Amino acid sequence: MTIILQDVGLITRLPVNGAAFTGRSRHHWPSVCKALLGVVPPNNAIRGCYLKIIWLAEEFSQLPDDADEEVVHRFAKAYIMRVIGSIFSDISALRVNLIFLPLLADLEEAGNYSWGGACPAWLYRQLCKATNSEVMQMADPLFILQLWAWDRITAVSLILSNRVPHHDAPLGSRYVILWNNGTMDSGRVIPG
Repeated sequence: MTIILQDVGLITRLPVNGAAFTGRSRHHWPSVCKALLGVVPPNNAIRGCYLKIIWLAEEFSQLPDDADEEVVHRFAKAYIMRVIGSIFSDISALRVNLIFLPLLADLEEAGNYSWGGACPAWLYRQLCKATNSEVMQMADPLFILQLWAWDRITAVSLILSNRVPHHDAPLGSRYVILWNNGTMDSGRVIPG
């Protein structure tokens, strides 16, 4: 039993049909950022092909009132990169891999990619890396594996919410996680 593409689609509601991610992984990343975001990140915000998510949040925090379409697109790309960073992060969960930025060059075309299809590929790559006894941490998207396990392996399952999720809601919205003094408390259910 293992997580499959259909599971990822149900858990995340990301599209699993569409174009696969292809392309070069080696670029001059500051130049790519300049071309697609309109700014070159400072040296302390970029390391190799990784960009600090906090820098994106700070640099693109407030859309100017007089923003033209190009500026709006840059802010949209920065926001999407932050979302991508929450799914496809590095081990620290503080940086996003810039290999995704060229895929956002055309925002309409970006919707045609199989974002959900990339999730199991990224997950399995991280799981393979974690089999090395010297590796102490794993990068995301572990939440997908965790939600899948809660749904498929009842011995580790959390309590289901008694709220009925919207029919388009991700599978994970069915679970309730409460924090009690810094520890997870799954023994209570939030009323609908």
